[in-house]
Amino acid sequence: MDPQTKPTEEETVEKPTEAAAKPAQTAQQSPAQGMKDNKMLGWFLSTILYPALFLGALFTSASMTFDVIGMILPRSPFMKWLAIGFFDAGALVWWLMYIVKAKGTHQRGASLMIFVIDLLGAVTMIAGELWLGGQTLATPPAWLGKLLINGTTIVMAGNLIAAYYFHANSPETREAAQAQELEDELVEEALGQARGRIRNEARQLGAVLATRTTSQIKYRMRLPMSENERASFDGEIVEGQAEDMKALPAPTNNTVGAMFGQWLKGFFMRGLESLKQSEPTTTTNSKP
Repeated sequence: MDPQTKPTEEETVEKPTEAAAKPAQTAQQSPAQGMKDNKMLGWFLSTILYPALFLGALFTSASMTFDVIGMILPRSPFMKWLAIGFFDAGALVWWLMYIVKAKGTHQRGASLMIFVIDLLGAVTMIAGELWLGGQTLATPPAWLGKLLINGTTIVMAGNLIAAYYFHANSPETREAAQAQELEDELVEEALGQARGRIRNEARQLGAVLATRTTSQIKYRMRLPMSENERASFDGEIVEGQAEDMKALPAPTNNTVGAMFGQWLKGFFMRGLESLKQSEPTTTTNSKP
């Protein structure tokens, strides 16, 4: 073979086929996939259509709640506006509290539960307005009135209880309450030990207080004081020694009632003595 026509190693390597060199054709995209990738459409949906739909549903539900509460409480116009806060706005507020503010199992559970209750209450108000709003297609059931009244009671009471429960179970409040319980236990233990020590040292401590009280009385009455009493009066800490005091005679009662009782007693005693002295004595003559 002619060396000039001999194929080289590079030429012997098979060249990639045209089909392999071309990238694989992707599967044909669906119209829905193209709509998801449309940024303008996504912005229009999330910024305009969805908020408009949500606000429209919220306004419709609130207006129906307003009308139904007017039927339940016809003499309280203020409650019609307040009920919107409990039902429709309440569901929105508790949902935001669940997402943004709730911390811990207690708060998250309470906010989610009352959100469901408010939402069911709003649905009940919608049903009540549809049944009782003047339609003539169907007769309202007899139990609908009780359902509306009981539902309103549950929603309003549930919001009040949930508000207290949510605040009481915040991490800060629970931590402060538990810390206060521990401090109370320490204070009770300290008071118990102090009570025992005071009982053991009652006579000695009582002697110190007695010395202090005696010095104050003597000072006011300008009476002579001992050195220990003078130091106690000046505010110095002095040692007290319990002493066995002799029993003092019982004080005389010089009140008006006591004096009248003594006079009355003496009056009757003198009367009895005079009666004994005035009684005649009989003598008998004895024969010899």
